[in-house]
Amino acid sequence: MELQHEQGEIIAQRYRIIDTLGQGGSGTTYQAEDLQTHQQVAL
Repeated sequence: MELQHEQGEIIAQRYRIIDTLGQGGSGTTYQAEDLQTHQQVAL
């Protein structure tokens, strides 16, 4: 089962999806903002 997240979606009540960074055989990597620290992270 493949999960796709949309721009602006909140994950785990902590991360806001900004963009898709890449996709591969193991899944998708997203650029996100940590809503607690206000830093950009990769998920």
